[in-house]
Amino acid sequence: MARARLDTVDVNDRLYRAHYDKWHQLYIIYPCEVCGTARHTYIRKGKLLTQKCVLCASRDSSRTKKISMALSGIPKSKEHKEKLSESLKKYRMKNPMSDEDKLRRSIKEKGNIPWNKGKHLSEEDRQHKSLAHKGKPLSPEHVRAAMLAQNIKPNKPEIALMKLLNIVCPSEYRYVGDGTLIINGISPDFVNVNGRKKIIEVFGDYWHSTKITGRNKKQEEQERKAKFAAIGFNCLIIWEHELTGRKVEPEKLINKIRVFNQGSTNKPRKDDTIPSRPKGGMTHLGKS
Repeated sequence: MARARLDTVDVNDRLYRAHYDKWHQLYIIYPCEVCGTARHTYIRKGKLLTQKCVLCASRDSSRTKKISMALSGIPKSKEHKEKLSESLKKYRMKNPMSDEDKLRRSIKEKGNIPWNKGKHLSEEDRQHKSLAHKGKPLSPEHVRAAMLAQNIKPNKPEIALMKLLNIVCPSEYRYVGDGTLIINGISPDFVNVNGRKKIIEVFGDYWHSTKITGRNKKQEEQERKAKFAAIGFNCLIIWEHELTGRKVEPEKLINKIRVFNQGSTNKPRKDDTIPSRPKGGMTHLGKS
């Protein structure tokens, strides 16, 4: 005897219009309890199978754990394994390598030594190769790609300076050390956003030390300032020990920032005014 087809279904004291799929399975359009998306939900014995949509159900870790616990420890029969093997053959390569080809290839590759195994460049070759790459300007795209690959984020000294700048001179400087702005081949840490050509850099005590750079503190500062001064930017350099550590002098540092911010400025030209930060893009000023 055929089952009677319903016009409406009562769920949680509310009537919903009944629908049937091509297999004559009963379902209704019911909102997801998590995201509220209206979707079809099957009815079994007068109850909803689930009150979550497919996306919300997939995010539910408890459901995944239940399925995993239900399947764990259940041994697969020989017939089940054979069916899995047959189904996986559909996804293999169109022209799979035969056993004879695999054996032939294995014999051919045995005993072959890579051409560069055990070979090392001499000290003279290393220096020649190093000098060949030194001095080559990197494009802004190259610099940005390298920084994005490293997932650059503000470090502790930069975060400390960011908080201090918001107090001393709010709405004046923006963090661009993630590669958003490239000036003369360098990504500065903070740049003035009100049209003044001013930059603030944070130097780490270790990475800008004589041991790493081969230059003393004064030479390191002069080189960075000269890079920015070449296209008319004034630069203030703040060292890590001025922001963190036991010998921090807040009043001295605040005065240093105020003097730099209120000092004389180079008026930017129309073609090199600091633009607003683009969404997900990169701005380049100066030579690459």
